[in-house]
Amino acid sequence: MDDEARLRIVADRLTVRFDATDVGVDVAALATIAHGKLDEAPLAELEDAAARHCGTPLEGLDLPTFHDYSAWYTGERERATANQARVY
Repeated sequence: MDDEARLRIVADRLTVRFDATDVGVDVAALATIAHGKLDEAPLAELEDAAARHCGTPLEGLDLPTFHDYSAWYTGERERATANQARVY
C-alpha cells in the first residue's frame, strides 16, 4: 500500500489509520455517485458505475471474532449495499 511518496498505513500506540490521499477508494466513489444527482447523471456514467460496483461490497473483509470491527464492518457493508441499490 505504501509508495515512494507516502506511507499509507499510519500507526501509533493507540491508533491505526489509512492515509487515502490521492487514492481511489471504491466504496467512497460509489457513495459519491449514489448521493449525487442520479436523475441528471448520463446513462453511460450510471452503467459504468453499476458495472464497477457490482457484487457483494467489502466481501471477504469480515473478522467475526473482533466484535468492534465486526460492528463497524457490518454497518459499512450495509451502507455500500444501499448505495449499490440507489445506483442500480
